[in-house]
Amino acid sequence: MTISALSGEQLAGLDFGWLPEPYEEPWQSFESPAQTLEALVDAEMRGSDLGGTAGGVRAAVLRDANALLEGAFEQQQRFLRRLERLNQQNERVGRHPGLRWVGLGMLLFGILGGLIGLLLAPYLLARSLNLATVWVIVIPIALLVTLGALVLVVYGSAPLWVSIRIVVGVAEVVATVGFVWAAIQLTPGTVLGVVLGLAVSAVFFAVGMVGNTLWTRYGVDHGYELQTFYDQWRATLLKVSVVPALNAAMNAATVTNYSLKLHLSGPISPAGSPAVIDTSAANDLREAMAWRTSGSFALAGPRGSGKTTLLHRWASGAYAGGDSSTRAVRRDLIVEVSAPVGYDQKEFLVYLFGRLCEAVEGYARRYATAAMVDASGRVVPARPSLPGIRDAHPQARADVDGLPSLVRLAQHERDTIRYIQRTTSSRELSAGVGYSGLSLGGKAGESIERSKVPLNYPELVDEFRWFLEQAAKVVTTEPADRQPSRLLGPYAIGPYTPPRPPEPSAPRGSVLIAIDELDRISDGELAQKFINELKAVFGVPNCYVLVSVSEDALAEFELAAMGLRTVFDSAFDEIIRVDYLGLSEAEELLDRLVVGLPRPFVALAYVMSGGLARQLVRIAYQIAEMGRADTGATLDETSARLVQRQLHRTVRAASDRLFGSVESRLGADLFRQLDELSPKDAVSSSDLRIAEGTLRTLATTPDDPAFISGLRDELAAMCNYLATVLEIFDSTLGERRFERRLGSGPGSYDTLARARRYLGANPHAADELLATFRQVH
Repeated sequence: MTISALSGEQLAGLDFGWLPEPYEEPWQSFESPAQTLEALVDAEMRGSDLGGTAGGVRAAVLRDANALLEGAFEQQQRFLRRLERLNQQNERVGRHPGLRWVGLGMLLFGILGGLIGLLLAPYLLARSLNLATVWVIVIPIALLVTLGALVLVVYGSAPLWVSIRIVVGVAEVVATVGFVWAAIQLTPGTVLGVVLGLAVSAVFFAVGMVGNTLWTRYGVDHGYELQTFYDQWRATLLKVSVVPALNAAMNAATVTNYSLKLHLSGPISPAGSPAVIDTSAANDLREAMAWRTSGSFALAGPRGSGKTTLLHRWASGAYAGGDSSTRAVRRDLIVEVSAPVGYDQKEFLVYLFGRLCEAVEGYARRYATAAMVDASGRVVPARPSLPGIRDAHPQARADVDGLPSLVRLAQHERDTIRYIQRTTSSRELSAGVGYSGLSLGGKAGESIERSKVPLNYPELVDEFRWFLEQAAKVVTTEPADRQPSRLLGPYAIGPYTPPRPPEPSAPRGSVLIAIDELDRISDGELAQKFINELKAVFGVPNCYVLVSVSEDALAEFELAAMGLRTVFDSAFDEIIRVDYLGLSEAEELLDRLVVGLPRPFVALAYVMSGGLARQLVRIAYQIAEMGRADTGATLDETSARLVQRQLHRTVRAASDRLFGSVESRLGADLFRQLDELSPKDAVSSSDLRIAEGTLRTLATTPDDPAFISGLRDELAAMCNYLATVLEIFDSTLGERRFERRLGSGPGSYDTLARARRYLGANPHAADELLATFRQVH
């Protein structure tokens, strides 16, 4: 069951910004993000049958509106940026209302002239070949059809605007030929005709380009584009925040907490649907960002605990300060990359430098003012080339004085690090005297060739850090917020109304660098070297760096409290632990995904996943699918099926390890036991206890490799754990006994979850936890 009226297909369609009819809304109705959130909640609740609980459910959902809006913060900022651009266009239209019509007239004049030239060329060709009159008409029409077909052909492999530009370029060439040909026939001299034809073509082209620029800036209605961004934001907000929050509120208001029977009748959100909860790691990250003007942070935790999700939300600016419920537009320069598995310090820094340059150009395209953008929408960089490390001593470098200069510098730096430029200059002097076929000559020449040498690593680090400082300075000084006023579109009738002034609390832009997947570097020494080299980019004012690292890095960082200095301790201001979920956090997450899941089934999913967020969601969907059967599913049936699946995966993995590593007759007893462990139709706790005892009594010979005895211990501990799960989550689980295990201590579900985490790393510790749990049980 789910409160959402959306089907699974409709929920999946939200990824593409497809909103069903009841949720559609014109962008002109936008007032604030908070109002948009409330409207989505009301639309989602409209088709639900909540009765008297509707008011309480709505209040519970909107209790923390800021956290819900953070879920779609990136899409919200994208829409607000487009809204701001439309606001700037309306300001221009208000100051110069007649320029749109001037631009339209000039554009039509240019199009008409180009069309005349385009038809002149095939017309004159047909006349010169003395073709019949019908061909004089057919050939120009065929040319137009060919150009239209060319748009479709090119559009198949390139964006539409690229296709149109290519076809327009071809048409301009043909039109120029037509004008020149006609001018030659109308003038007495060929040279004069060529000059006159080129001049006429240039006039039409120039007038059309100026008209296109004026019409684009003062007349084109960007409402459709803005509506697309508005729909994408609302669709993401609906899927990521509103539906999960309503599910959780519905669970709290109507679902029975204790039941040993599961029966779900409504649709289930598609697997992979996002549901994000506010964990302690997210709060720690907000607090770390709140009072620092710069910083280097790390996220540490096991794979699958949600580090990438947290890092991506941080990179969107959601945790950088400010209130998500306002109309404020953040101007953050964001660089998000993944660390390489095969590490080379210089190659990665070159890659990061290139991504930073690309991010600067993208930043300029998003936030440039009208004076900085040409007719094609590209940022016009400042003309003077700013000196980099190759052109001046570091102390002689000139600071960047604005966004156009920063774009110019980014283009220069990108070319510098990616290309070896070669310059050749030559000077030549020659003289000759000839008589009756004989000649005497003298020739003197000099050629100088200079090739720029690629930057060495220290120079590259110095150049990157200086460029990063310049970018951070420009981002800080850029206007933090131009509050978009309520718009009626570029064709509004009435006097010009200036926009509202910025709020005093408008957020300041920052440079955010996010580096993910560092925990993929399995070699601890290599990971330390990576961080040690990366320290060169830390400490730049108004620049924040967030890196995802392994749990080993967190352990080394915390050793600094004992006086042991490490690479991680000296590199990061703070390492934030992204830990396994506790039972209460697991309940909060699953409440957002499925409505109607009783707490014993939530506890079962938590114990089987060990509190790992990714695995918890997978198991929860498996349980929900079992509950959708016609007869539903009981707790003991559900636990038996989950245990059977886990046992099957464990046996397969152990068999693969033995097949790939065992030589001769080594591990023959273990092979035989694995065959007996292969799950059949059902498996009971007594079967697992017998298998556990057999594994623990298998003799270990001196010839057995160490990994065989370790594999036996792991299999025995897994059998012990799975048997305990079947013994706890069965039909005899009373409500009082269930409630007693919700707390902390040796007999709690948290102890079982911890044992699940230890199974692969330390099976003996897992056995100790299970023994302690059974003593309390």
